Amino acid sequence: MAFVNSFSPRMTSTNTPSPLVVSASAEFSSYYSGWHSLESFTHNNSVWLINNADLPAWVKIDFGAATSIGGYTIARHGYHADCNPTAWTFDGSDDNSAWTVLDTQSSITPTFEVQLYSMTAVSYRYYRLSITANNGHAYYGGCGDIRFIAPDGGGLLRVGMSGGMNG
Repeated sequence: MAFVNSFSPRMTSTNTPSPLVVSASAEFSSYYSGWHSLESFTHNNSVWLINNADLPAWVKIDFGAATSIGGYTIARHGYHADCNPTAWTFDGSDDNSAWTVLDTQSSITPTFEVQLYSMTAVSYRYYRLSITANNGHAYYGGCGDIRFIAPDGGGLLRVGMSGGMNG
C-alpha cells in the first residue's frame, strides 16, 4: 500500500476543518480530547486518552456526508504502550443512531508500527472506534493517530489528516 506523507487540512479542533466534527464518549481532559486522535501526531498530546473507568469508550468522526473508505489505521500512543487499545469495534452509521459493525478486533498487541485494518469498501457519514480493552494500564486507555484508507486501497483518504505515518 502506498501511503502519502502529507495531507491538508488536518483536525485542529473538534470541528475544524469544516464540515468534519469529532466527538468522544469520554475524555481524560481537554488536553487529550478525541479530536487529537485525528490530528496526526504533531506533538505529545496527539492522542485520545480516557480513564479506564470509562471503558468501553468511543471516538467518532462525522464527515458531513457519506464518505467511502476501504479500511483504517491506528497508531499507538507514543509513550505509554499499555494505554493502547487491544480490543475494539469499528462502526459506521448514516444517521448517528443505528450503527453497523464493520470490523472487530481483539487480543491485539500494540506495536510502534502503524496497524492497518483493511475491509471491503463501505460508505457512511459517521465512523466510530469503540475501544473495549487496553493493553494493561491501570488507569488510562486511548489511542494515537486514526486514519482512513481510500476505498481503492491506494493510500490514505485525503480528508482531515496531516503529517507522516509515524506512530
